[in-house]
Amino acid sequence: QNLQSAFLKNLAACLTNLVNLQILFPNPDFYLQKSLRKEYSLDQDFFQYFKRLADHSQDAIYHYDVGSKRFLFTNRKFRMLFQIDSGTENTLTSDKIIQSIHHEDREQFEDVLNRSLIAGRSEGEAEYRVLHVDGTIRWLNDRWIVFRNSNGEPISRQGFIRDNTLQK
Repeated sequence: QNLQSAFLKNLAACLTNLVNLQILFPNPDFYLQKSLRKEYSLDQDFFQYFKRLADHSQDAIYHYDVGSKRFLFTNRKFRMLFQIDSGTENTLTSDKIIQSIHHEDREQFEDVLNRSLIAGRSEGEAEYRVLHVDGTIRWLNDRWIVFRNSNGEPISRQGFIRDNTLQK
């Protein structure tokens, strides 16, 4: 459990660095993006490697920006679990995800999420069901880390979601 937690924190730190360097997510200022890559010796090959790695994960992986209330990165498993159409992931908001959570689990999820954003907290975990359009239900375990600015305000959360349906 501790090793898994350490891995989660290290991978989340890597994602944060890529986000902060504006390499992981498209930036309209291509010159700035290119110069940051050069300055930090990071290139498109590394990004493609990371994206392939994330898309082949058995877990859903995401990066959520608190300010814009948007998911800035999701992998293939995340999009599959929440039935996100390809090409719409750049405008994916928390409302869309919360609406897909089973109505009996929504309030508890939002409570756990909000408690994780309180000062002094750095992580959260919730189990909930997702109801698909065809009526099937998936049981998910969502674990995340909260990143804060220098004032201690939450700026993002990054996490992994495991599908535990077969264990239920």
